[in-house]
Amino acid sequence: RTEVPPSCAVPASAPPAPRPAPVSPVRTTVQPTRPPATDLPEGWEQHLSSQHGKFYYINTRTKETTWTRPPKPANEESDWQRRESSKYPGKFYLQNLRTGETKWT
Repeated sequence: RTEVPPSCAVPASAPPAPRPAPVSPVRTTVQPTRPPATDLPEGWEQHLSSQHGKFYYINTRTKETTWTRPPKPANEESDWQRRESSKYPGKFYLQNLRTGETKWT
């Protein structure tokens, strides 16, 4: 038997503690203000989840879904960088920074 310190003991005549009144859950829906995505990769669409109140993305070809926005389509021109050949000084080539592909200019 565990001893209860007198300062913590509840008198036998104490009324039971009142129970809080039940509270009805209040559900509010906040609509995101982001406009529809127009700069998604080809085949991707943005949808609003009515259950979660946030956007998700679906690939219409593969049926893949994700909460994470797919990366913007690469601007093909900005992926290429002009570089000088170390083997042939004065001769330049292009290197695609995304794929690693190279080609002579």
